[in-house]
Amino acid sequence: AASRRPALCSGLHRVNALLFKRMSGSTVASIAPSAPLEPRIIDNLAQEAASLGVRSAQRSIHLPLSRASLNARRLLRIAVDETVLLTTRTKDPFMLFVEVYESMMA
Repeated sequence: AASRRPALCSGLHRVNALLFKRMSGSTVASIAPSAPLEPRIIDNLAQEAASLGVRSAQRSIHLPLSRASLNARRLLRIAVDETVLLTTRTKDPFMLFVEVYESMMA
């Protein structure tokens, strides 16, 4: 499990970077899949998205977790430090904690 954690964290940081780029209105194609991401790059993307406020949250990915008549939940970020690696070899070897924003469907 210890050898899987760095790879998992790296991938989740990349997903967060893509989410922040989407929320800030940037093109997501500019993040190379194999290029290492420095923490300052992710922090800059997060600050840019946060500066846009609710508008940036409206650009995030919709999670269809409820009926259409209820408020939508949008994915803001994955809490990488809170991720738990499970000791089993099942199809879902980790548990993610995510931050979501609840909004009206637009």
